[in-house]
Amino acid sequence: MTRKIRLFLSSLFIVGWFLIIGPNSAHADNVPAPAEQVIVSPAQQAVNTALTTATTEVAQAVSASETATATVSTAVTLVTTSNAAVSAANTAVVTAVAAVSEVANTTAVVETATVVTQDVTTAVNAATTAVAAIPATATTSSPEVAIAQTAVDAAVPVLAAAADTVISASNVVSTTPLTTVAAVVAAIETEIAQAATASTAVQTATTQIQTAETAVAAATTAVAAVTPARTDAQTQLTQANVAINNAQ
Repeated sequence: MTRKIRLFLSSLFIVGWFLIIGPNSAHADNVPAPAEQVIVSPAQQAVNTALTTATTEVAQAVSASETATATVSTAVTLVTTSNAAVSAANTAVVTAVAAVSEVANTTAVVETATVVTQDVTTAVNAATTAVAAIPATATTSSPEVAIAQTAVDAAVPVLAAAADTVISASNVVSTTPLTTVAAVVAAIETEIAQAATASTAVQTATTQIQTAETAVAAATTAVAAVTPARTDAQTQLTQANVAINNAQ
């Protein structure tokens, strides 16, 4: 509030005080004169109008100033919130990228394991069928025993080759060389768990980004409202000064 407005308000207070106190200072023994009709001159009417206008303009200027202050405060708060949201989103994205980068591509391993499993299944089924065909009365020289032995002998290298193939293909998912099928299974389970962690991190990052976008939009709107509010406050202040000058 400018010095001129403060002086104007002080003048209004003093004038009002004298208007209230003045009549009480009359002597009690004075007989009041007959009431006379008060004629307000055009000049006094103009002054009264100017005073009323000035009072209204001052009130509007104060209100506009308070509105501008509140608008700026809101904008500052929302910008702070927006900055925090953007920072959280950046952190979440970095975490998600790191989690995803730790997930090895197990597609090739799964495809290889699928193929060799089919080969193993075929060989084992053949051996199982041959063994089941051996009659209870068979001896070591029975032809069914020989057939079963051949099937089993054929299945053994298939199993060994399958294990070697899976182990070799699975070394891409572990920094430590894998030597057994059990180790391969454990490594793949670890990658599955890591993939789940990465998926969660990506979802968290997505949520943080959406929150940041909302916060930035709110802050942008609030900041855009600052200039009009300040302009209105300045306009009201100028009009108040003009009104005060006209009332003097």
